[in-house]
Amino acid sequence: TEVTANWLPPLIHVMETRPEVGAAQPLLLLHSEPTLVNTAGNKMHFCGFAFCGDYRRPAESIPPGVHPVAYASGAALMLRMEGLARSGDFDEKLFMYHEDCDLQIRLRQVGYECVLVTESSILHKYRENFYGRKYALLDRNRWLVLLKDWPLLRLLAAGPALLGTELAVLVFAAKKGWLREKLYTYGEIARVLPAVLRDRRAVQRARARNATDGEQLTGALVFPGLDHWLITGVANPLLSAYWRLVHRVLRIP
Repeated sequence: TEVTANWLPPLIHVMETRPEVGAAQPLLLLHSEPTLVNTAGNKMHFCGFAFCGDYRRPAESIPPGVHPVAYASGAALMLRMEGLARSGDFDEKLFMYHEDCDLQIRLRQVGYECVLVTESSILHKYRENFYGRKYALLDRNRWLVLLKDWPLLRLLAAGPALLGTELAVLVFAAKKGWLREKLYTYGEIARVLPAVLRDRRAVQRARARNATDGEQLTGALVFPGLDHWLITGVANPLLSAYWRLVHRVLRIP
């Protein structure tokens, strides 16, 4: 990363004036194309997929101000120490990928907000290239976050969608040549599962009754490389409708 002029004071100001904020990020811009957004706050799918929000959108089109986000990018992140004392710190089992996501789910569950501060900006040397082990780590950690952080009702309600997306990931892995790495992750998950379940008990005990982490979840995947018609034309509409039914109609948290 490369900082820009006056990047730090806006973040400090938000932390000092808004005690409900537990995590804040600057607007992350692409280092190679600084007029374009790397992420204006990351998005999270109710099936656990996480991705950059507003990727490659013109930076000037992002509304100014402080905006709630599903979770702030770990590439440039300011955290409230008091919040960490309540939620716990980064989970080393998640090295690497999704560790920032997991931490901020827990911050939200104990009552804090995660925000984007547009007055601050940082340049990020981001690469969108993926390879087999990276895909596998992302997917392994997606499942560890789900198993640890999702409340039981949400896990049960998301079950049919989780099964469908898992089959889709296996097909995608086979087509892209990383099926072996994907299958290996099942063994990795099994090895750490006892520790994850212990963590889950602590996380769910600490979860506030009025936690609003579900409000920021989405049913659509929107990112370069995921623009196949089966995703944009079939999966996204179906999963978005499913999540609206589950979350808003049935009031599953």
